[in-house]
Amino acid sequence: MSPSAGELLICKFEYGTTSSYGTAMHCPSLQPTAQSVPLTGLKSNTTYHFRIVATNWLGTTDGADATFTTPLSTAEIAAKKQAEEEASAKRKAEEEAAAKKKAEEAAKQQLGGAAKTGVLGSVTTNLFANVALAGSTISVSANHAGVKLTCTGTLACIGKLTLTVKSTSGKGKKKHTRTQAAGGTIFSVPAGKTATVSLALSSLGRSLLKASHGRLGATLTILKSSPTPAKTQTESVRLVGAKK
Repeated sequence: MSPSAGELLICKFEYGTTSSYGTAMHCPSLQPTAQSVPLTGLKSNTTYHFRIVATNWLGTTDGADATFTTPLSTAEIAAKKQAEEEASAKRKAEEEAAAKKKAEEAAKQQLGGAAKTGVLGSVTTNLFANVALAGSTISVSANHAGVKLTCTGTLACIGKLTLTVKSTSGKGKKKHTRTQAAGGTIFSVPAGKTATVSLALSSLGRSLLKASHGRLGATLTILKSSPTPAKTQTESVRLVGAKK
């Protein structure tokens, strides 16, 4: 508002969820200067229109329409985060299921090939596979841990990796420790080979690794599901973040 127009007769601030506004408040001053009006009771995550309307001895002038958007509420932020985490977990489960199915089909083809070449029959007991961790120090880069596995035997090693960490909360008598998942993935390592399997860290795993300055103790559970019989083993490992 131009100071040259003199003191205002009427000054009001109009606002609402449309350009029709619907709600008005008096300006805090009738001086033709910049005006600021505190608003309460606004809806979260909502776009509002507003303008200033001023009247002096020359007439009434409507200010230009402008908009602002209120932020999400705490509950909405929590709900959005939960929905994103659930969607991420669903995608991960679908990816793991697809990888497991692919690995199982590869194992069946491998067994079928062995049958065609006469490996099966009297020497069936020679078809086996064992998987082992090749090194307890695991490098982490771009939020992915590179787990080295060695598969010995005549068939590919297929299964699942689960990484867990222990976190402590509370103090004194209320102090307690719990084990939480820090990441997981499906693996398939060819017979007689050592391969690096990429394991994506969860948000918890990433935050704990950062809090421990790039060095974090964890437990790796290796479940070999194929070929049967299934076998589970746990290994103590140390995650080491890549130097930047």
